Amino acid sequence: MKNHVLALAIFIGILFSCSSDKKSSSSPSILRTNSISSVTSFTALCSSTIASDGGSMITARGVVWNTTPNPTIALPTKTNDGAGIGTFTSVITGLVGNTVYYVRSFASTLEGTTYGDQQQFTTSSESLLPVISTDVVNITTLSTAQSTCTITSDNGTNIIARGVVWSTGNNPTVDLSTKTNDGAGIGTFSSNIIGLSPNTTYNIRAYATNNVGTAYGVQKQFITSSDLMNDIAIGNQIWMYKNLDVTTYRNGDPIPQEIFWQVLPAVSQWFSLTTGAWVTYQDASLNDKIYGKLYNWYAVNDPRGLAPVGYHIPSLAEWTTLINFLGGPYQAGHKMKSVSQWTIEYAQMLPNLNSSGFTGLPGGYLGNNGGYQDILIGGYWWSSTLNNNGNPYIVSLLNSSNNCQTGTTIKNNGISVRCIKD
Repeated sequence: MKNHVLALAIFIGILFSCSSDKKSSSSPSILRTNSISSVTSFTALCSSTIASDGGSMITARGVVWNTTPNPTIALPTKTNDGAGIGTFTSVITGLVGNTVYYVRSFASTLEGTTYGDQQQFTTSSESLLPVISTDVVNITTLSTAQSTCTITSDNGTNIIARGVVWSTGNNPTVDLSTKTNDGAGIGTFSSNIIGLSPNTTYNIRAYATNNVGTAYGVQKQFITSSDLMNDIAIGNQIWMYKNLDVTTYRNGDPIPQEIFWQVLPAVSQWFSLTTGAWVTYQDASLNDKIYGKLYNWYAVNDPRGLAPVGYHIPSLAEWTTLINFLGGPYQAGHKMKSVSQWTIEYAQMLPNLNSSGFTGLPGGYLGNNGGYQDILIGGYWWSSTLNNNGNPYIVSLLNSSNNCQTGTTIKNNGISVRCIKD
Protein backbone atom coordinates (compact mmCIF):
# COMPACT_ATOMS: atom_id res chain seq x y z
CA MET A 1 0.00 0.00 0.00
CA LYS A 2 2.79 2.41 0.89
CA ASN A 3 4.45 1.66 -2.43
CA HIS A 4 1.22 2.57 -4.30
CA VAL A 5 0.91 5.90 -2.43
CA LEU A 6 4.53 6.72 -3.11
CA ALA A 7 4.12 5.97 -6.81
CA LEU A 8 1.02 8.15 -7.04
CA ALA A 9 2.82 11.04 -5.33
CA ILE A 10 5.73 10.75 -7.73
CA PHE A 11 3.32 10.71 -10.72
CA ILE A 12 1.49 13.86 -9.50
CA GLY A 13 4.83 15.60 -8.96
CA ILE A 14 5.84 14.82 -12.51
CA LEU A 15 2.53 16.29 -13.81
CA PHE A 16 3.09 19.56 -11.91
CA SER A 17 6.66 19.70 -13.13
CA CYS A 18 5.62 19.26 -16.75
CA SER A 19 2.86 21.87 -16.44
CA SER A 20 5.24 24.42 -14.93
CA ASP A 21 7.87 23.87 -17.60
CA LYS A 22 5.30 24.25 -20.39
CA LYS A 23 4.05 27.58 -19.01
CA SER A 24 7.57 28.87 -18.61
CA SER A 25 8.59 27.84 -22.11
CA SER A 26 5.62 29.69 -23.68
CA SER A 27 6.47 33.09 -22.09
CA PRO A 28 8.98 35.62 -23.47
CA SER A 29 12.27 34.36 -22.09
CA ILE A 30 14.18 37.67 -22.18
CA LEU A 31 12.28 40.97 -21.70
CA ARG A 32 14.22 44.05 -20.63
CA THR A 33 13.17 47.61 -19.82
CA ASN A 34 16.41 49.08 -21.16
CA SER A 35 16.50 52.81 -20.46
CA ILE A 36 14.54 56.05 -20.04
CA SER A 37 15.61 59.10 -22.08
CA SER A 38 14.48 62.52 -23.35
CA VAL A 39 12.60 63.26 -20.12
CA THR A 40 10.68 66.55 -20.07
CA SER A 41 8.03 67.86 -17.72
CA PHE A 42 5.34 65.88 -19.52
CA THR A 43 6.97 63.28 -21.83
CA ALA A 44 9.69 60.60 -21.85
CA LEU A 45 11.06 57.88 -24.13
CA CYS A 46 11.56 54.27 -23.02
CA SER A 47 13.65 51.63 -24.84
CA SER A 48 12.78 47.94 -24.37
CA THR A 49 13.99 44.65 -25.82
CA ILE A 50 12.28 41.28 -26.30
CA ALA A 51 15.04 38.84 -27.23
CA SER A 52 12.81 35.76 -27.53
CA ASP A 53 9.10 34.94 -27.58
CA GLY A 54 9.66 31.67 -25.69
CA GLY A 55 7.78 29.69 -28.30
CA SER A 56 4.49 31.63 -28.26
CA MET A 57 3.62 34.56 -30.51
CA ILE A 58 3.75 38.00 -28.88
CA THR A 59 0.46 39.73 -29.63
CA ALA A 60 1.05 43.05 -27.84
CA ARG A 61 3.98 44.93 -26.39
CA GLY A 62 4.71 48.32 -24.89
CA VAL A 63 5.32 49.97 -21.53
CA VAL A 64 3.08 50.79 -18.58
CA TRP A 65 3.75 53.50 -16.00
CA ASN A 66 2.40 54.94 -12.77
CA THR A 67 3.45 56.97 -9.75
CA THR A 68 3.36 53.78 -7.65
CA PRO A 69 5.72 50.79 -8.17
CA ASN A 70 5.03 47.70 -10.30
CA PRO A 71 2.40 49.09 -12.68
CA THR A 72 0.39 46.61 -14.76
CA ILE A 73 -1.54 46.73 -18.03
CA ALA A 74 -4.76 47.04 -16.06
CA LEU A 75 -3.88 50.76 -15.93
CA PRO A 76 -4.82 53.13 -18.78
CA THR A 77 -1.32 54.65 -18.70
CA LYS A 78 0.34 52.35 -21.22
CA THR A 79 1.51 52.31 -24.81
CA ASN A 80 0.75 49.91 -27.63
CA ASP A 81 3.91 49.35 -29.65
CA GLY A 82 2.91 46.53 -31.96
CA ALA A 83 3.83 42.86 -31.65
CA GLY A 84 6.75 40.46 -32.06
CA ILE A 85 10.27 40.35 -30.69
CA GLY A 86 13.05 42.95 -30.99
CA THR A 87 13.92 46.36 -29.58
CA PHE A 88 11.26 49.06 -29.58
CA THR A 89 10.87 52.62 -28.27
CA SER A 90 7.79 53.80 -26.43
CA VAL A 91 6.63 57.43 -26.19
CA ILE A 92 5.28 58.18 -22.73
CA THR A 93 2.98 61.24 -22.60
CA GLY A 94 0.57 63.02 -20.27
CA LEU A 95 3.03 63.23 -17.40
CA VAL A 96 3.15 65.86 -14.65
CA GLY A 97 6.26 67.93 -14.02
CA ASN A 98 8.64 67.22 -11.11
CA THR A 99 7.06 63.82 -10.42
CA VAL A 100 8.55 60.34 -9.84
CA TYR A 101 7.27 57.64 -12.20
CA TYR A 102 7.78 53.85 -12.35
CA VAL A 103 7.77 52.15 -15.74
CA ARG A 104 7.91 48.53 -16.91
CA SER A 105 7.92 47.03 -20.37
CA PHE A 106 5.40 44.29 -21.09
CA ALA A 107 4.88 41.52 -23.63
CA SER A 108 1.59 39.64 -23.98
CA THR A 109 0.94 36.21 -25.46
CA LEU A 110 -2.16 34.03 -25.46
CA GLU A 111 -0.95 32.59 -22.16
CA GLY A 112 -0.59 35.93 -20.37
CA THR A 113 1.60 39.01 -19.89
CA THR A 114 5.24 39.16 -18.82
CA TYR A 115 6.89 42.32 -17.43
CA GLY A 116 10.44 43.55 -17.69
CA ASP A 117 12.45 44.96 -14.85
CA GLN A 118 11.18 48.23 -13.39
CA GLN A 119 12.83 51.58 -14.17
CA GLN A 120 12.31 54.85 -12.30
CA PHE A 121 12.57 58.45 -13.53
CA THR A 122 11.58 61.96 -12.46
CA THR A 123 10.00 64.44 -14.86
CA SER A 124 11.54 67.85 -15.30
CA SER A 125 10.21 70.85 -13.44
CA GLU A 126 10.93 73.06 -16.46
CA SER A 127 7.85 74.36 -18.32
CA LEU A 128 8.12 74.02 -22.08
CA LEU A 129 5.66 76.45 -23.59
CA PRO A 130 4.98 76.89 -27.31
CA VAL A 131 7.03 79.34 -29.38
CA ILE A 132 4.80 81.98 -31.01
CA SER A 133 5.20 85.36 -32.69
CA THR A 134 2.82 88.23 -33.39
CA ASP A 135 3.93 88.89 -36.96
CA VAL A 136 1.97 91.88 -38.21
CA VAL A 137 -1.29 93.81 -37.87
CA ASN A 138 -2.02 94.42 -41.53
CA ILE A 139 -5.59 95.72 -41.86
CA THR A 140 -7.23 98.26 -39.57
CA THR A 141 -10.53 100.09 -39.89
CA LEU A 142 -12.81 102.02 -37.55
CA SER A 143 -13.80 98.94 -35.58
CA THR A 144 -11.74 95.99 -36.86
CA ALA A 145 -8.21 94.81 -37.45
CA GLN A 146 -6.55 91.70 -38.85
CA SER A 147 -3.39 90.11 -37.48
CA THR A 148 -1.07 87.40 -38.81
CA CYS A 149 0.71 85.16 -36.28
CA THR A 150 3.03 82.15 -36.42
CA ILE A 151 3.58 79.23 -34.02
CA THR A 152 6.98 77.75 -34.88
CA SER A 153 7.05 75.01 -32.22
CA ASP A 154 4.70 73.29 -29.80
CA ASN A 155 7.72 72.07 -27.78
CA GLY A 156 6.53 68.51 -27.68
CA THR A 157 2.88 68.81 -26.77
CA ASN A 158 -0.15 69.66 -28.88
CA ILE A 159 -1.43 73.23 -29.16
CA ILE A 160 -4.99 73.16 -27.85
CA ALA A 161 -5.87 76.85 -28.41
CA ARG A 162 -4.43 79.78 -30.33
CA GLY A 163 -5.40 83.29 -31.34
CA VAL A 164 -4.77 86.90 -30.34
CA VAL A 165 -5.74 88.93 -27.30
CA TRP A 166 -5.97 92.74 -27.25
CA SER A 167 -6.51 95.63 -24.89
CA THR A 168 -5.88 99.33 -24.51
CA GLY A 169 -3.54 98.36 -21.64
CA ASN A 170 -0.14 96.70 -21.82
CA ASN A 171 0.50 92.96 -22.13
CA PRO A 172 -3.07 91.64 -22.47
CA THR A 173 -3.67 88.01 -21.45
CA VAL A 174 -6.21 85.31 -22.29
CA ASP A 175 -8.06 86.10 -19.07
CA LEU A 176 -9.65 88.97 -21.02
CA SER A 177 -12.78 88.48 -23.10
CA THR A 178 -11.22 90.46 -25.98
CA LYS A 179 -9.57 87.53 -27.72
CA THR A 180 -10.02 85.29 -30.72
CA ASN A 181 -10.00 81.50 -30.90
CA ASP A 182 -8.36 80.41 -34.13
CA GLY A 183 -8.20 76.65 -33.77
CA ALA A 184 -5.20 74.55 -32.78
CA GLY A 185 -1.85 73.29 -34.06
CA ILE A 186 1.33 74.98 -35.22
CA GLY A 187 1.85 77.16 -38.30
CA THR A 188 0.74 80.59 -39.51
CA PHE A 189 -2.80 81.79 -38.91
CA SER A 190 -4.83 85.00 -39.25
CA SER A 191 -7.08 86.53 -36.60
CA ASN A 192 -10.00 88.88 -37.27
CA ILE A 193 -10.36 91.41 -34.45
CA ILE A 194 -13.77 93.06 -34.09
CA GLY A 195 -15.67 95.38 -31.78
CA LEU A 196 -12.96 98.07 -31.62
CA SER A 197 -13.46 101.81 -31.08
CA PRO A 198 -12.47 104.37 -33.75
CA ASN A 199 -9.24 106.34 -33.40
CA THR A 200 -8.04 104.21 -30.48
CA THR A 201 -4.62 102.72 -29.69
CA TYR A 202 -4.64 98.99 -28.93
CA ASN A 203 -1.98 96.53 -27.79
CA ILE A 204 -2.16 93.01 -29.19
CA ARG A 205 -0.35 89.73 -28.52
CA ALA A 206 -0.61 86.35 -30.17
CA TYR A 207 -1.12 83.42 -27.80
CA ALA A 208 -0.74 79.63 -27.95
CA THR A 209 -1.83 77.22 -25.21
CA ASN A 210 -0.63 73.66 -24.58
CA ASN A 211 -0.92 71.39 -21.54
CA VAL A 212 1.89 73.29 -19.82
CA GLY A 213 0.33 76.73 -20.15
CA THR A 214 0.02 79.74 -22.47
CA ALA A 215 2.82 81.46 -24.35
CA TYR A 216 2.56 84.96 -25.85
CA GLY A 217 4.16 86.66 -28.82
CA VAL A 218 5.82 90.06 -28.65
CA GLN A 219 3.30 92.84 -28.09
CA LYS A 220 2.35 94.91 -31.15
CA GLN A 221 0.46 98.18 -31.26
CA PHE A 222 -2.05 99.57 -33.76
CA ILE A 223 -4.48 102.47 -34.04
CA THR A 224 -7.96 102.12 -35.48
CA SER A 225 -9.04 104.51 -38.20
CA SER A 226 -10.94 107.73 -37.66
CA ASP A 227 -12.00 107.91 -41.33
CA LEU A 228 -15.70 107.13 -41.73
CA MET A 229 -15.10 106.11 -45.36
CA ASN A 230 -12.64 103.37 -44.47
CA ASP A 231 -13.16 99.73 -45.34
CA ILE A 232 -14.13 96.94 -42.97
CA ALA A 233 -12.57 93.46 -43.04
CA ILE A 234 -15.04 90.70 -42.13
CA GLY A 235 -13.67 87.20 -42.53
CA ASN A 236 -11.88 87.04 -45.88
CA GLN A 237 -13.99 89.85 -47.35
CA ILE A 238 -13.45 93.62 -47.30
CA TRP A 239 -16.61 95.75 -47.35
CA MET A 240 -17.19 99.48 -47.62
CA TYR A 241 -17.91 100.90 -44.19
CA LYS A 242 -21.09 102.74 -45.24
CA ASN A 243 -23.76 102.78 -47.92
CA LEU A 244 -22.95 104.09 -51.38
CA ASP A 245 -23.88 107.73 -52.16
CA VAL A 246 -22.31 108.39 -55.57
CA THR A 247 -24.09 110.39 -58.27
CA THR A 248 -22.01 109.24 -61.25
CA TYR A 249 -21.07 105.94 -62.80
CA ARG A 250 -17.47 104.75 -62.71
CA ASN A 251 -16.75 106.42 -66.09
CA GLY A 252 -18.04 109.80 -64.86
CA ASP A 253 -21.46 109.73 -66.54
CA PRO A 254 -24.19 111.18 -64.27
CA ILE A 255 -26.86 108.99 -62.68
CA PRO A 256 -30.21 110.84 -62.91
CA GLN A 257 -31.83 111.93 -59.66
CA GLU A 258 -35.56 111.67 -59.15
CA ILE A 259 -37.37 114.04 -56.77
CA PHE A 260 -40.97 113.14 -56.07
CA TRP A 261 -41.75 112.99 -52.37
CA GLN A 262 -45.56 112.60 -52.38
CA VAL A 263 -45.80 113.73 -56.02
CA LEU A 264 -47.76 111.01 -57.79
CA PRO A 265 -46.82 111.79 -61.44
CA ALA A 266 -43.16 111.58 -60.50
CA VAL A 267 -43.82 108.29 -58.70
CA SER A 268 -45.39 106.91 -61.85
CA GLN A 269 -42.39 108.08 -63.87
CA TRP A 270 -39.94 106.36 -61.48
CA PHE A 271 -41.68 103.02 -61.76
CA SER A 272 -41.72 103.17 -65.54
CA LEU A 273 -37.94 103.60 -65.73
CA THR A 274 -35.73 100.95 -67.31
CA THR A 275 -32.52 102.93 -66.80
CA GLY A 276 -30.53 103.79 -63.70
CA ALA A 277 -31.68 106.44 -61.22
CA TRP A 278 -31.37 107.36 -57.55
CA VAL A 279 -33.39 109.08 -54.84
CA THR A 280 -32.88 110.25 -51.27
CA TYR A 281 -35.33 109.00 -48.66
CA GLN A 282 -38.16 111.56 -48.62
CA ASP A 283 -35.87 113.80 -50.71
CA ALA A 284 -34.20 114.94 -47.47
CA SER A 285 -30.50 115.78 -47.61
CA LEU A 286 -30.04 114.76 -43.95
CA ASN A 287 -31.19 111.23 -44.80
CA ASP A 288 -28.74 111.20 -47.69
CA LYS A 289 -25.84 112.00 -45.35
CA ILE A 290 -26.81 109.31 -42.84
CA TYR A 291 -28.11 106.46 -44.98
CA GLY A 292 -26.69 107.07 -48.44
CA LYS A 293 -28.71 107.06 -51.64
CA LEU A 294 -31.41 104.63 -52.79
CA TYR A 295 -30.82 103.22 -56.30
CA ASN A 296 -32.99 101.22 -58.64
CA TRP A 297 -31.58 97.93 -59.91
CA TYR A 298 -30.94 99.38 -63.36
CA ALA A 299 -28.25 101.58 -61.83
CA VAL A 300 -26.82 98.56 -60.01
CA ASN A 301 -26.65 96.60 -63.27
CA ASP A 302 -25.48 99.41 -65.56
CA PRO A 303 -22.39 98.33 -67.58
CA ARG A 304 -20.70 101.67 -66.81
CA GLY A 305 -20.31 100.47 -63.22
CA LEU A 306 -22.08 101.85 -60.17
CA ALA A 307 -19.37 100.77 -57.74
CA PRO A 308 -16.14 102.80 -57.59
CA VAL A 309 -12.92 101.40 -59.07
CA GLY A 310 -11.68 98.45 -57.03
CA TYR A 311 -15.17 97.53 -55.77
CA HIS A 312 -18.28 95.79 -57.06
CA ILE A 313 -21.87 95.11 -56.10
CA PRO A 314 -21.88 91.90 -54.02
CA SER A 315 -23.51 88.78 -55.44
CA LEU A 316 -25.94 86.71 -53.41
CA ALA A 317 -23.10 84.20 -52.86
CA GLU A 318 -20.89 86.95 -51.37
CA TRP A 319 -23.69 88.11 -49.10
CA THR A 320 -24.20 84.49 -48.02
CA THR A 321 -20.49 84.17 -47.23
CA LEU A 322 -20.74 87.21 -44.95
CA ILE A 323 -23.89 85.90 -43.24
CA ASN A 324 -22.43 82.45 -42.66
CA PHE A 325 -19.19 83.91 -41.26
CA LEU A 326 -21.28 85.78 -38.69
CA GLY A 327 -23.08 82.64 -37.52
CA GLY A 328 -25.79 82.13 -40.15
CA PRO A 329 -29.03 83.95 -40.98
CA TYR A 330 -30.47 83.59 -37.46
CA GLN A 331 -27.48 85.19 -35.72
CA ALA A 332 -25.85 87.52 -38.23
CA GLY A 333 -28.46 90.27 -38.11
CA HIS A 334 -27.63 91.95 -34.81
CA LYS A 335 -23.90 91.55 -35.49
CA MET A 336 -24.39 93.62 -38.66
CA LYS A 337 -26.58 96.38 -37.17
CA SER A 338 -25.19 99.75 -36.20
CA VAL A 339 -25.26 100.64 -32.51
CA SER A 340 -27.29 103.78 -33.21
CA GLN A 341 -30.56 104.33 -35.12
CA TRP A 342 -32.16 100.96 -34.32
CA THR A 343 -34.78 100.62 -31.60
CA ILE A 344 -33.63 97.47 -29.86
CA GLU A 345 -36.56 95.30 -28.83
CA TYR A 346 -34.68 92.19 -27.74
CA ALA A 347 -32.15 92.26 -24.91
CA GLN A 348 -30.11 89.44 -26.43
CA MET A 349 -29.13 91.76 -29.27
CA LEU A 350 -27.21 94.14 -27.06
CA PRO A 351 -23.92 92.32 -26.33
CA ASN A 352 -23.04 91.72 -30.00
CA LEU A 353 -24.53 94.77 -31.71
CA ASN A 354 -22.30 95.64 -34.66
CA SER A 355 -19.61 93.22 -33.45
CA SER A 356 -18.76 92.64 -37.13
CA GLY A 357 -18.26 96.36 -37.81
CA PHE A 358 -20.65 96.23 -40.78
CA THR A 359 -22.68 99.13 -39.32
CA GLY A 360 -25.93 98.38 -41.11
CA LEU A 361 -28.40 101.28 -40.77
CA PRO A 362 -32.22 101.18 -41.00
CA GLY A 363 -32.37 103.40 -44.08
CA GLY A 364 -35.71 102.12 -45.43
CA TYR A 365 -36.56 101.90 -49.13
CA LEU A 366 -38.72 103.29 -51.92
CA GLY A 367 -41.51 100.76 -52.40
CA ASN A 368 -43.55 99.73 -55.41
CA ASN A 369 -46.58 101.50 -54.00
CA GLY A 370 -44.84 104.79 -54.63
CA GLY A 371 -43.98 105.56 -51.03
CA TYR A 372 -40.91 105.68 -48.83
CA GLN A 373 -41.06 103.00 -46.16
CA ASP A 374 -39.32 101.53 -43.13
CA ILE A 375 -36.80 104.19 -42.14
CA LEU A 376 -35.64 103.35 -38.57
CA ILE A 377 -37.33 99.96 -39.05
CA GLY A 378 -35.40 98.12 -41.74
CA GLY A 379 -32.25 98.22 -43.85
CA TYR A 380 -32.19 96.76 -47.40
CA TRP A 381 -29.31 96.17 -49.84
CA TRP A 382 -29.12 95.06 -53.46
CA SER A 383 -27.24 92.02 -54.69
CA SER A 384 -26.09 91.60 -58.28
CA THR A 385 -27.83 88.21 -58.60
CA LEU A 386 -31.16 87.49 -60.32
CA ASN A 387 -33.44 84.54 -59.62
CA ASN A 388 -34.91 82.31 -62.33
CA ASN A 389 -37.77 84.78 -62.83
CA GLY A 390 -35.37 87.68 -63.43
CA ASN A 391 -35.97 89.37 -60.07
CA PRO A 392 -32.96 90.64 -58.07
CA TYR A 393 -32.04 89.22 -54.70
CA ILE A 394 -31.77 91.59 -51.75
CA VAL A 395 -30.54 91.32 -48.15
CA SER A 396 -32.46 92.88 -45.27
CA LEU A 397 -32.17 93.63 -41.54
CA LEU A 398 -35.29 94.32 -39.48
CA ASN A 399 -35.70 96.21 -36.25
CA SER A 400 -37.50 93.41 -34.38
CA SER A 401 -35.34 90.45 -35.39
CA ASN A 402 -31.85 89.03 -34.96
CA ASN A 403 -32.05 87.61 -38.48
CA CYS A 404 -30.35 88.67 -41.68
CA GLN A 405 -32.82 87.74 -44.40
CA THR A 406 -32.48 87.23 -48.14
CA GLY A 407 -35.31 87.55 -50.65
CA THR A 408 -36.23 89.03 -54.03
CA THR A 409 -37.93 92.23 -55.14
CA ILE A 410 -38.73 94.15 -58.34
CA LYS A 411 -36.07 96.13 -60.19
CA ASN A 412 -37.83 99.50 -59.74
CA ASN A 413 -37.62 99.65 -55.96
CA GLY A 414 -35.19 102.16 -54.49
CA ILE A 415 -32.76 100.28 -52.25
CA SER A 416 -29.39 100.92 -50.60
CA VAL A 417 -26.08 99.65 -52.01
CA ARG A 418 -23.10 98.40 -50.03
CA CYS A 419 -20.00 97.61 -52.10
CA ILE A 420 -17.42 94.87 -51.58
CA LYS A 421 -13.77 95.07 -52.59
CA ASP A 422 -12.64 93.19 -55.70
